[in-house]
Amino acid sequence: MKEELLMTSPNFAMPLADSEDRLKLIQNLQTLRIELEMQNKELLRSQLELMRSKIYYTRLYDTTPVGDFTIDLNGIIMAANLTIADMLSMERSSLLDKHITDYIVLEDHIIYYQHLKDLDTLKTRQVCELRMKKKETRYEIDQMGPVSGNR
Repeated sequence: MKEELLMTSPNFAMPLADSEDRLKLIQNLQTLRIELEMQNKELLRSQLELMRSKIYYTRLYDTTPVGDFTIDLNGIIMAANLTIADMLSMERSSLLDKHITDYIVLEDHIIYYQHLKDLDTLKTRQVCELRMKKKETRYEIDQMGPVSGNR
């Protein structure tokens, strides 16, 4: 806009030629302020909507009856729901940033690594059954593929 260019020019601090130019500039700046306030309100509304959505899906994830890990390409647990923490009789926070094999019964590690190899080779959904430590219970692992990225 003309006003933005004017404000960034080296001559911005120089007085305007006449009062008509000043009045027009004031009106344009007021219009710009109103537009920015409207944009700010819309951004705040969007932010609130996103926060509500995040809370909803976090609750849904945490309370689902299926235990769920999210691991990175190296098998490090990036996220875990409350169900898996309860199944393993652990606090969720103690699961994070640990390798998933820390919670798989040693005898089932070969099954887990074969599962990863099959995922990489076949590039299709694979399912395996593993025993997890703590309750020595067998849980089915249904994995589309490793997740990469940051938390």
